[in-house]
Amino acid sequence: MLAMATSKHEERLLRSTSSLHSALLRFPLAMTPDEVVVLQGIGRDWVHGFIAIVHHTFWMTVYAALVLKASFLLLRKDRRTLRTYIFFSLAIFTMFAIALVLLALDFTTFILEGKITLMQLQPGDAVGDRLDVANKRIFKIISALDALYAYMSLLGDAIIIHRVRAVGQYFHRYVFLIPCALLLGSTVATLMLTYCVAVAGDEIVLGSFEKPAFCHNVQQVTYIMPMATTAVTTVMIGHAAWRHRNVVAPVYSDGSAGGTGKRRRSQAERLLMLLVESGFFYFLFFLIQVIGDITQVEALINSSTTLTILMMMFDYSSSTFVGIYPTVIVLLAHSRHGVIDDGTAVSRTRASKHVGEISTIRLGGPRMPVDATGSAATDTTFPVDMLGDNTHELDDRSWRKRDKQRPMETTEQ
Repeated sequence: MLAMATSKHEERLLRSTSSLHSALLRFPLAMTPDEVVVLQGIGRDWVHGFIAIVHHTFWMTVYAALVLKASFLLLRKDRRTLRTYIFFSLAIFTMFAIALVLLALDFTTFILEGKITLMQLQPGDAVGDRLDVANKRIFKIISALDALYAYMSLLGDAIIIHRVRAVGQYFHRYVFLIPCALLLGSTVATLMLTYCVAVAGDEIVLGSFEKPAFCHNVQQVTYIMPMATTAVTTVMIGHAAWRHRNVVAPVYSDGSAGGTGKRRRSQAERLLMLLVESGFFYFLFFLIQVIGDITQVEALINSSTTLTILMMMFDYSSSTFVGIYPTVIVLLAHSRHGVIDDGTAVSRTRASKHVGEISTIRLGGPRMPVDATGSAATDTTFPVDMLGDNTHELDDRSWRKRDKQRPMETTEQ
């Protein structure tokens, strides 16, 4: 057995040595300095590309797990809002499919440079000429990557805006036109970038169009528009969180000092703050892309090996980040924890001036009926549906159970 294993190992070693010998025969015995520089550049690209692809694959695994979780949540939903779930399902699965295509294209560009430059090198060919041929093919693939990435960002913005619409009761209806206008601008910029990919783009540096200048500017716009959309929607969610905090403060306080004592955060408030914080980091993500697309910044990145590797890792994994954030929003919106089911029974004297507002605090689902005086039209209960599309109603027994756990004021109607 040992002799057989040794013979197989020697056979593999002989084949690899023969392949290396045949490859070396294609190169002249004395290479020019330019050829040495080209080969060193190919070696660096392989090392950097391998690191970036491993990093991309890791985040792609995380993204796949989130998409799988989101698909289970969407499949469990009923058909009361079928169109909403169809929209989310199509958007999430389309974005994930695009991310898979982008990962496959990244592997393709990683392989092509060495394959065309070295494996297809013929006697008499200059290494630099073969590298030019490889770069032309790689540039075409990268331009397609840029267009697919723009469409992926567009779908992500649509998901985010759809969720922000649920807090529209805090704003004038015309305020919501701002993110919609930004989404329209992103659509136009994406279509223009598609035109550049089809007929104009011919040079890529660090994933950016360099020629012609029109396409370079269009690609910058495809980064700026999602960044602006994220900034606007995050501010809107932050304002909604602030309004919600002010409204429910008397309800969730501990009852001391007339309701001004220490208060616990509601589930809705925690979710809104989570959306604000994640939206801020998503804004920084696009800001890095905008800054990295500046010519002077690109020159600075190219001058440092560490910055080059970090930027390549960021570029390769950017599609997964664009997909992860909207998927997380959908997970929050449609999970069981997206509904506030720990409503608080309060006395009419304590909450009558607040319940009218509280009944409209939601990110989806029907509102509580409110009469002309601003008080609840039925009783003192007001389940608040946050982020989800289903309303969780609590019966009288559940309220009585909570009343036993916490003493409340009581007044007659």
